[in-house]
Amino acid sequence: MEIAKIKDVFSVRKLNQEYVNWLTDEFKENGYQSAYPVSVTKDGVMWDGGHRLAACKALQWSEIPSIVETPENLRRAAHERNRAASSVLPETFVDHAEEIWEMLATMKQEDVSNELGGKDKGWSVDKVKKYSKLQNIHNEAWKIVPTNFEIGTLYGNSVGTIKVPAGTFTENLLRDITNLLPDEQIELVNDLASGAINKGKFKTMAKAYSNRYKMAVKLRELLKGMDDDSLLSNALVEIDKGRYDSRPEDISVLAKQVLNDYQKKNAIRLINGDFYKEVESIQTGTIDLIITDPPYNISSDNCFPFKDRSEINKDFGEWDKIKPVEFKNLFSIWTKHFKRILSLDGSGYIFTSDIYLSYLIESLKEAGLDHRMTLTWHKINPGTSVKKRNFTSSTEYIVYFSQGKPVFNFTNENEMHNHIENSICQGNERKKDAKGNTLHPTQKPESIIKHLMDISSNRGQTIFDGFMGVGTVCSVAKQMGRQFIGIEKERIFYESI
Repeated sequence: MEIAKIKDVFSVRKLNQEYVNWLTDEFKENGYQSAYPVSVTKDGVMWDGGHRLAACKALQWSEIPSIVETPENLRRAAHERNRAASSVLPETFVDHAEEIWEMLATMKQEDVSNELGGKDKGWSVDKVKKYSKLQNIHNEAWKIVPTNFEIGTLYGNSVGTIKVPAGTFTENLLRDITNLLPDEQIELVNDLASGAINKGKFKTMAKAYSNRYKMAVKLRELLKGMDDDSLLSNALVEIDKGRYDSRPEDISVLAKQVLNDYQKKNAIRLINGDFYKEVESIQTGTIDLIITDPPYNISSDNCFPFKDRSEINKDFGEWDKIKPVEFKNLFSIWTKHFKRILSLDGSGYIFTSDIYLSYLIESLKEAGLDHRMTLTWHKINPGTSVKKRNFTSSTEYIVYFSQGKPVFNFTNENEMHNHIENSICQGNERKKDAKGNTLHPTQKPESIIKHLMDISSNRGQTIFDGFMGVGTVCSVAKQMGRQFIGIEKERIFYESI
């Protein structure tokens, strides 16, 4: 048949160029043996003899011995013909894998199984699925896998070269590395091909690499939100060195060590941003004590000027003006985050007003936290009652909550009452702006914060304040040897810390 009449080539495997080169030399020296014709359908599609056709084209021949055959299923017929010629160039699992990958680009796994003959021909859906998984092997590693072609005979002569011993790689063996990183795949395949390791070592190392990957994933999850790439990288190197191969359960210990290093490195961490966004970056279970003073939502537009003293301004700012219904909904958000970031034996104090006290307590309970006590702060020097038509507001409330068995440093009966007598923040402790005006209208006195922090935490533990204001809790934490993480949205307050 004239080669020009072959309109298309149907092949179930890639051409092996070494075999094509050998055939080219063989045909050039001895001619084409007509006993080995190529097979072409009546429509001009060649389905058996691709290597022979390539050799003839390389010699620029215009004709090739052929036989016209149109099987019902080209693919199955091509496979049968390849199997019949297995002594020369047998099909390998590499050929099968690459054929299946090509088919899966346009077909479902069930259809690929049927096209290959199904279970009767040894191609169940499960087997197709296993072969498809080999596509996860990096191309550079996959290039090393083929054994070129087996030593066989053609016309009685020895053919073929083998760079990698036959049987070195199998589909089942390579399945162990499909989930590894490219560098790991290439390393293992290279070592096995060169004889540096045997199959047993290959499987052992593949399992080790796979477990190290799982350990690295777990470590990243445990350290989610930690913004220190160098500490994380150093920990991952420890895993890569195989130091946790025999005790993968100790990854949680490693994560704790990293967190300790991170906290020492970042003993005071201040965040200028919105609580509802930034709190997501706080590591789960890393806070020992929460002391925070969220907005009370009691601000008004009232301002009372006086002739001989400073005015009384009830307008605390837009941050303290939220519709009551919307404000109540925030409690469950606060307490959900407090529950997550608090250690298993952690506790917290939230300053609030009597108006929303019951809602806050209910939200704590719904979040799975224990409401242990409500403390009353009696201000011994409250603000002036302007209208003289009601009692003077001289109390605020502090909700004490916890989970597990928190630190509680009981001192003596006189100091452990749930009633605190203390003045409001005043004098040099009160922060002022550049004009000398009070910077934050509800700044809390350090003495109260010290009292609470001393009772519910120890040196070195981590304190959190999600609504820092001008940083009173931060200042006290530094004074008392605690680590601190705080969030403040208002830039003017944040810059004063």
